[in-house]
Amino acid sequence: MSLSRFGISMFVLAASTIMLSSPQSFAEQQVPEISNIGQILSYQNSEGEHFYALQFKADRLPAPAHAGEQIAILFDTSASQVGEHRTQALDVLRSLLDELPNNASVAVYAVDVQCTPFVNEYVAPKSRQAQLAVASLAARAPLGATNLSAALNTVLQGLENEQARSIVYIGDGMSSAKLISLPEMAALTGKLAQQHIPVHSYAVGPKKDLQLLGTLGVYTGGVVLSDEATDKQDLPAIVGKELVKAIQAPVFYPESIRVSDKQLELNTTRALPVRTDRETIYLAKGDVATGFTVELKNRNLDGVWKFNVPVAQSVNSFLAVPWSNYKPGQELAVAFAGQRMMNLARTGHEENMAQLEFAGTNAIRSGNFEQAAKYGNLLQQMDPGNSRAESLLKMTDSYQKGQLAQADTKQPATDGAAEPAPKADPKPPIDDAISKVEQLRQIKGAQMKIEVQNAIEEARQESAENPEGALGVLKRTLNFLKSTSDIDIDLRQQLESRLSNMMVDVRSQMEVAETRRIRQQQQLAQLEQQKRLVDQILLEDEKMEQLIDRVRSLIQDGKHGNFDAYEEAEAVARVAVDMEPGNGPATAALFTSEAAGQLAKVFQMRSLRADRFLETLYQVELSHVPFPDEPPIRWPSAPVWTALTERRKKWSNVDLHRNSPAEQRIFEELQKETEDNFPDIPLSEVMTYFSELHNITILINSNDLGEEGLTPDEPVNVSLSGIKLKSALNIILKPIGLTYVVEDEVMKITTTAKAEEIYTTRVYPVADLVISVSTQQRSVGSSRGGFGGQQGGIGGGGGGFGGGGGFGGGGGGFGGGGGGFGGGFGGGGGGFGGGGGQGGGGTQGTGPFSGVAIDAEGVLRRVAATPADMELIRARAEQAEVKLGRDLARPSQLRKVSLTRLIKAVDQAVAAGHGPDEAMQRLAGLTRIRYVFYYPETKDIVLAGPAEGWVETPLGRVMGLETGAPILELQDLAVALRTMAQPQAE
Repeated sequence: MSLSRFGISMFVLAASTIMLSSPQSFAEQQVPEISNIGQILSYQNSEGEHFYALQFKADRLPAPAHAGEQIAILFDTSASQVGEHRTQALDVLRSLLDELPNNASVAVYAVDVQCTPFVNEYVAPKSRQAQLAVASLAARAPLGATNLSAALNTVLQGLENEQARSIVYIGDGMSSAKLISLPEMAALTGKLAQQHIPVHSYAVGPKKDLQLLGTLGVYTGGVVLSDEATDKQDLPAIVGKELVKAIQAPVFYPESIRVSDKQLELNTTRALPVRTDRETIYLAKGDVATGFTVELKNRNLDGVWKFNVPVAQSVNSFLAVPWSNYKPGQELAVAFAGQRMMNLARTGHEENMAQLEFAGTNAIRSGNFEQAAKYGNLLQQMDPGNSRAESLLKMTDSYQKGQLAQADTKQPATDGAAEPAPKADPKPPIDDAISKVEQLRQIKGAQMKIEVQNAIEEARQESAENPEGALGVLKRTLNFLKSTSDIDIDLRQQLESRLSNMMVDVRSQMEVAETRRIRQQQQLAQLEQQKRLVDQILLEDEKMEQLIDRVRSLIQDGKHGNFDAYEEAEAVARVAVDMEPGNGPATAALFTSEAAGQLAKVFQMRSLRADRFLETLYQVELSHVPFPDEPPIRWPSAPVWTALTERRKKWSNVDLHRNSPAEQRIFEELQKETEDNFPDIPLSEVMTYFSELHNITILINSNDLGEEGLTPDEPVNVSLSGIKLKSALNIILKPIGLTYVVEDEVMKITTTAKAEEIYTTRVYPVADLVISVSTQQRSVGSSRGGFGGQQGGIGGGGGGFGGGGGFGGGGGGFGGGGGGFGGGFGGGGGGFGGGGGQGGGGTQGTGPFSGVAIDAEGVLRRVAATPADMELIRARAEQAEVKLGRDLARPSQLRKVSLTRLIKAVDQAVAAGHGPDEAMQRLAGLTRIRYVFYYPETKDIVLAGPAEGWVETPLGRVMGLETGAPILELQDLAVALRTMAQPQAE
């Protein structure tokens, strides 16, 4: 469907000239003027009255100043909107939303007895909310009648003033639930025009109230489109584009109208809006001999249209019909929303005339002359001087006279009078009228056959690529055929049969195409699934091959002397078996690596045992060699031992950080005395004083203070005398939660919490921590064992190699005291082998991945990690990162755990029968509890501190993924809370 276009020249000044250029009053500004030539239709009845249709149209208008459009869409869901009409309306709505620009916003309403919004606010036309609204409208049952006035008032309240606004109505316009009175319509259209809100309509339905929709369009500046089954441009896509063009087109809203010729009377006193895409039509009457002008004006624009009166034409007789009910001074009257609607009114008028003539002719043929006369008089009232009305009245009069003449001939003749000759039956002159009606029916039947044939051809052409569009063409043609009453019944049935058969063929093609499409999609999905499976299998096979190659390479390294490679190969083989249990090469790799590793260990231990046995025999022989005690051993004097002890204190702990000269001078100044009085002096001034007094740089970290709610202007009120600078700073800073740190060659004043985050690495002697108590008890002589012990001899109490036993031990013999071979050689931490030697009582030497562990009873044991363990830990760490997820695996400086919610979650898990999960057991990865927060409002206790992801080592220890720090566990927290909850003895 498309609107007719008229070429009316119109020159409009640019929009920039309309804008105010200075703060002058409106009366001082020049209003832009436009000059136009308007078109006019004229008709003169038999009484000499002239009727006119004045057509106003603007070629150009200033573009709207608003950036976006706010559009309210009213969709009719009354009971009349069913079948193909409902489908057409929904398709038009979808097309409208697709064609609207992205900067527009829409709201969709369902209109029947009530106006129901389907979106809570104005949304983008292509948004998900808009699509859901269309789907809801499609699912809504068509019920009830339409209350159009209530719907317009509801929508009008929701439109915002700062945007360009429009209302689009899709429906038949039949406001059956509540008829709109003339005063109500005048108030409603006046309010819409005053706020510059045009109402655009698309009329669709079995019966359409084009007069109501046309009145809304004319008096608000909107456009009316109608559903016509024979119009190709009635396709939803084209209708949507036309509606969008109408919404975006500018509208001129005049506030006054003035006609130069006082003899001309308009059928309305209101100034109607003018558009660029359709004509604004005024109906007028009067005796106007020459041309005249009409002026439309508002505050920003002044337009003058010039009209030249044409010769009156009888085809414009429909212009006289609206004046039959005209009342002078009325605000609303019959209006046409553009030339298309006026042409529809002309066509409807002509069809009414033809129907009245046809009904009058049938009445004459049936002998109902009184009814025929009524039809003829009605035709004359609708169109005075109409030749068809006069012909109908003459035929009625001729029939009546002919019947009266027949009645006279049936009277008996009087005596003596000659019998008159019989008269022929009068034949009324109706053949011409009947033939005209029949000819009209044949013409319309031929036109309908052409329309049907064209529709079928078009459907055949589109059915291959667009079967839905072809079906829509056939349905609209069928609806139009059913609504046509002035064609032969047999022809209608024949055409309906052709359309129905073609629709069946198109539906069959649609089903075949849909089945083919579904089959193709299924095949594509199967192929894609098979491709993914093949890719997955190839990827797994490639990974398995890489693991087997790695195992093979590690076994080769083990054969060449790297015995740790066997355990690493075993760990890799276990990963392969876990990836595909039961796989032959993976199982064989695991068996081979494990067996090769065990054999390597056995051969290594046997070789070591043989070497140590021979070495031990050598030590036995060596112990039999006596040595004299001359010269005697002279121990240093007591002052020497004291000096050594004092010097050892220097290395009791070692700071790996090397202070710069500036930092060293700051530490020296901290040990110097200072004194002064500070009566309510700001902290910044106090630090400035100390900085100048001791010649050091002191900086206050304002950001850290701000986090604790403090400022550098905190008052200091202390009196200091004869104390060190270090003590003075502690006295001043600790009461307000501050401290100092020496960093980056300056002294920084910061909060205690920030200072705790700064770490330095120190080294402490831990030899006392790793010496077993039992070893010390078994050592009788020197802990390292002198060459001969305190008393000397081969089996002395403290002597011999290894101390604590000698050859025979303190108790004598091969098994006495500490020793024999099990406690003598290497006992007490001495002997060959460094930290442990061969015998019992000492500790073994530690490797690169080893340490000590102390159990709950205070017993110390050695812990060693092999390369296989490290490989296993790395594999578990990778699995832990995937299992924990991104949030738990990612390290955090401050992670919070609600104790109240944790207890509740644990209770629920226990009640469910599966117990707390891993995240609950590990306290979400906390490595330290730095803060404990209490919220009185919710009575919630929150633990906060650094946290990270975790992994369980082969020995069952849970450590952090990033730092390796131990992870706090729920069971430890429960034991701590249970211990603290017990009553403490005084």
